[in-house]
Amino acid sequence: MKKISTITLLSVAVLLAAFPAFGAMLKTGEEYTLNKNDATEENLYIGAGNISVAGNVRRDLVAGGGNIIVTGNVTEDILLVGGDIGVYGQTGQDLRVLGGQIIVGNNVGQELVGAGGSIHVLSGVTIDGDTMLAGGTVILEGTVNQNVHIFAGEVKINGSILGNVYVVTDELTIGKNASITGNLIYSAEEEATILEGATILGETHFTKKDIGGRKAGAGFLGFIGFVSLLKLAIVLTAGLVAVFFCQKTSKALVEQSLSNIWIETARGFVILVVIPFAALFLLISMLGALIGLAVILMYIFLLIGASVYAGIIFGGWLYKYIWKDKTIEVNWKTAFLGIVLLHLIGLVPLVGWVIKLLLMLTALGSISIYIYRKALTLG
Repeated sequence: MKKISTITLLSVAVLLAAFPAFGAMLKTGEEYTLNKNDATEENLYIGAGNISVAGNVRRDLVAGGGNIIVTGNVTEDILLVGGDIGVYGQTGQDLRVLGGQIIVGNNVGQELVGAGGSIHVLSGVTIDGDTMLAGGTVILEGTVNQNVHIFAGEVKINGSILGNVYVVTDELTIGKNASITGNLIYSAEEEATILEGATILGETHFTKKDIGGRKAGAGFLGFIGFVSLLKLAIVLTAGLVAVFFCQKTSKALVEQSLSNIWIETARGFVILVVIPFAALFLLISMLGALIGLAVILMYIFLLIGASVYAGIIFGGWLYKYIWKDKTIEVNWKTAFLGIVLLHLIGLVPLVGWVIKLLLMLTALGSISIYIYRKALTLG
């Protein structure tokens, strides 16, 4: 399996976490701390630069930020997206993590799914469900009671795994404390380094990776997969911020798009084509240069907004037409679903690109007419 498809599938697993129940506590800011002696009975959603959760969360925890440290226990699921992430409290159900550097330092009641630059599951940790990990470097020293799937540049296994182990890597090391009850099935550039003391009770199947002309291509595909993940994370963050803090505006844009979808799509196409020519014309003349520069900046702003709101509009459409609801609902759940699914659809050659482009044009048209009407009101 190519790296891009592997990473993409894993990102789906990370991001398509089970949606939490309706009761929720939302916290935002530059920093957020849930103190050790505090606890919450509701779902806890956090968006901040630095996040520390030392108290207990008795439902779900969803957080996005630069640095995230969780030392309190979470009764249900955890979903984290950030730079440096450390989970040292117990996870009652599933743990899904997307980050730069990830450390898992306590037990996970069900599945562990993670993608990042480096992932380290510490010794003494027990994961009761299946484990899926993808990254530059993956170190697994804990105990996994089910199967393990790892896709990484470098993999080190030095823990106990009761199920099968599936690894795609450049370099695999099985440590002296490793114990694998099931089969070890792996693909690597060379056979694994298996240290004395390691135990593999099942069969071992090795497939040598082609490291000739394909290596550069595989590295390029891996880079493309990383860029795709990063883009999804940025768009998802922007979309959630939009529906949290600009809910009325977001709902107005979705309603405008869905009520006049082809008109807005046509309007978006005109704007996509006309504005660059208008900006170029203005830039040619000395008097219009500053105006032309302003038009270009506005154009970039519109395109960024359209790329974010395309997924939000898609989520609103799914809610209305697939779930047969007469109303148009715009909240973090519909935005999350729409942005992630549209990202996945966009990975499908030709058809996916066309669908994504049409929705982006719809969003572009709706945003433009909304801004125009607001400007008229203010004027």
